Amino acid sequence: MKDTLTWMFQESLQKYPDIPCFLRKEDGQYRAVSYRETWEKARKIAKGLLSLGVRKGDRVAIVSENCVEWALIDIAIIHIGAINVATYATLPSEQIEYILLDSGARHVFVQDEKHLDKLKRSKIYHELKVIMIGSPSKKVDGVLDFETLMEMGRSYNLDDNSFNKLWMDIEPDEIAGIIYTSGTTGEQKGAVLTHYNFLSNVRGSREVVVFKPGQIMLSLLPLSHVFGRLAEHYLIISWGATIVYVENLRNLRDIIIEVRPHFMCVVPRVLELFREGLLEKVENEPAFKKKLLKYALSVDKKQSSIQWGIFDKIVYKKIRKAMGLDRLLFFVSGGAALRKEVAEFFYNIGMTTLEGYGLTETSPVISINRPEQIKFGTVGLPLTDVDVKIAEDGEVLVKGPNVMKGYYNKPEETAQAIDKDGWFYTGDVGEIDTEGFLKITDRKKDILVLASGKKIAPQAIEARLKESPYISEVVLFGDEIGRVSAVVVPDFKNLQIWAKEQKLIEHYAIKDLITHKEVLKFIKNEIVRLSNALAAFERLHRIHIMEREFSIEAGEMTPTMKIKRHMVKLMFSKEH
Repeated sequence: MKDTLTWMFQESLQKYPDIPCFLRKEDGQYRAVSYRETWEKARKIAKGLLSLGVRKGDRVAIVSENCVEWALIDIAIIHIGAINVATYATLPSEQIEYILLDSGARHVFVQDEKHLDKLKRSKIYHELKVIMIGSPSKKVDGVLDFETLMEMGRSYNLDDNSFNKLWMDIEPDEIAGIIYTSGTTGEQKGAVLTHYNFLSNVRGSREVVVFKPGQIMLSLLPLSHVFGRLAEHYLIISWGATIVYVENLRNLRDIIIEVRPHFMCVVPRVLELFREGLLEKVENEPAFKKKLLKYALSVDKKQSSIQWGIFDKIVYKKIRKAMGLDRLLFFVSGGAALRKEVAEFFYNIGMTTLEGYGLTETSPVISINRPEQIKFGTVGLPLTDVDVKIAEDGEVLVKGPNVMKGYYNKPEETAQAIDKDGWFYTGDVGEIDTEGFLKITDRKKDILVLASGKKIAPQAIEARLKESPYISEVVLFGDEIGRVSAVVVPDFKNLQIWAKEQKLIEHYAIKDLITHKEVLKFIKNEIVRLSNALAAFERLHRIHIMEREFSIEAGEMTPTMKIKRHMVKLMFSKEH
């Protein structure tokens, strides 16, 4: 047995052949796809790719949202020694073209005709062999449909022994995937990740997160992102657990109630939305019940265990059941910083959140809070086989078997990122406390250096200002004369409630709301209130209030909901 993802999958197949690997919704009902059926389908896809001429080391791209087929395709790709080059389905056509050109991928799976149209705008479209996952409304010349590919695999002339030799002979240091960084700084780089990069991270994560066969992971992170790939795909398969994909985030709350998951991996914004929705419901309750619920939600589980136990029976259990989270063992949060008060809020109603930290280049997990060792406001303890240290300038450095081989086709950038001793320079600024917990304080590139020479770590200030229930997002930047400015996205629902209570305006359209002088004054006062502990040079001099949320479509956020500071700053500069 070798330390590869293929052997890992085959081991789960032998142990859990009849356990559902996936639950997929068909005609309103969830149908189980067992590990045995998963392998039967993946093997046909793999042989279909072989019949198209795909061989070991070839790059195969996937342009699709999460679905069972996505996972089957990945299992097929890695079993023939090919390399998965998955792209975010939300990327514009020019970025997809860049990834295809950079990686050399010429076989591409697309979800549907909408994604096919993006490929058609590429100047290399005529060089691509395209397979469509969904059923096209009409036959498209040159495009192979998914069922035909599987039929080609079924009839491909390769006996089982020869096919099995393909995946058995894969070595741990061979490449499993090239994952392109999401580009918060505007530059996409392909992190080359081997079978052992992923497998070592699976093993380290298994020491922290324990699943039972058949327990349900509700998957809502993109599988094209390294967090989703590791935590909601390879890790789950290693345990023989079951995956349910959220194919439409608008239906998230309904799906949670339907499947009652045991685990969920989330980005912080999802938890913030859950919290906001719950608090909004409390506000709409009759006076006495509202007062009781508000008091219950203020109880600190660590400080008032007896009182907490009483409220758990009469309040918290009902909340968890109503949300469909009564079986939830914990959330795993990553991808961005989780506000301490949000993690504490869920902990106090009986839903534990394990915040972790990692990057594409580290496969991804570097550190994570343990169920029995949680320190809110930190990203936990490093995995057992991962070394972390802080450089003299505060940068977090990482060394371990999870660190990528390098950036694809970028030897200079690789040499800058990984030193001769194997330490990877994360670009994050952090600190390690006396108990070994890691805390990330900012991105090194995001540190603001004012004209006066003073330095500001924006994330800490942004987190402080977002403590206001009327502020959803804040992005700080410095100007050329040494002052701090910010773009502020209000919490529009709470702001509308406040404006209604104040009887300020008759109509509460967002555009009218954020231009009303009393509303502007109120938001500025909120910022002043939360800036008392800041140094004078850290306080905001000028703000721009948005009339909408940041979005992926407008280019201000990555597909994993990280804010692109340079794009927000560019937008602000154009308007001022």
